[in-house]
Amino acid sequence: MVLTASACTVSRPSTPAGAADAVRQSGRIVRTQLMVGGGSLGDNQVAIQRAFGEPLRTNEVVDGITNEPAKELFFNGVEVYLHKDEVYNLKCTTPVYTTPDGARVGQRLEDVISIYGPGEKMEDGGETLVRYNVTGTDTYLLFHARNDFVVMIELWFDYT
Repeated sequence: MVLTASACTVSRPSTPAGAADAVRQSGRIVRTQLMVGGGSLGDNQVAIQRAFGEPLRTNEVVDGITNEPAKELFFNGVEVYLHKDEVYNLKCTTPVYTTPDGARVGQRLEDVISIYGPGEKMEDGGETLVRYNVTGTDTYLLFHARNDFVVMIELWFDYT
């Protein structure tokens, strides 16, 4: 699986009309909703750089699960983790990029919940996390919030 980011336009959900309400009620999302900045899981480094330009910094690392080479790419407000030239994690901390449904950093958490439904809510060290699973996969869209405002949007592939 890969996480990708790219330049984004705000658009309405691409979920079929009748399915959108069912998805909101389940706390799960569909594959086309797992995006930030127009990018999605499955993109490679070329697609990431097409979306964000040249990274400000790149770190060569060893993956903690597989012990294989991996990369961390740092852009303005976006961090990308690549494993086998596929994005496994993307963290967005800038309001410049949105999800296809219009969610962004700086937005009230209640607005995100009105878009995606209740999700799976957790508390972690002063942050509220709301997680949405892509149906039938080990991939997630996470919203990190402090004081009821989104501070980070994360795309995550759980390959543990």
